Amino acid sequence: MDDLTGQPATLGNLNELEQRIDQKMDAREHRIIDKLTERMRDMQTELLRGFSEYSKSSDLRLRTI
Repeated sequence: MDDLTGQPATLGNLNELEQRIDQKMDAREHRIIDKLTERMRDMQTELLRGFSEYSKSSDLRLRTI
C-alpha cells in the first residue's frame, strides 16, 4: 500500500485494508482452533489414562474376590 499520509482514503484503500484485516483475522482464528483442538486431544488422552488406571484397579479387586 502506498504511503498516502495526509491524503483522503479512497474506496480502493478501504477495500484493501478490509482484505488485510480479514486475512489476519482468519489466520488468528485458525491458530486458535488448532491450539484448542490440541488441548482437547490432550484432555481426552488424560481422561483415557485415568479410566484405564481405574479399570485396572477395579479388575484387580474383582479378581481377588
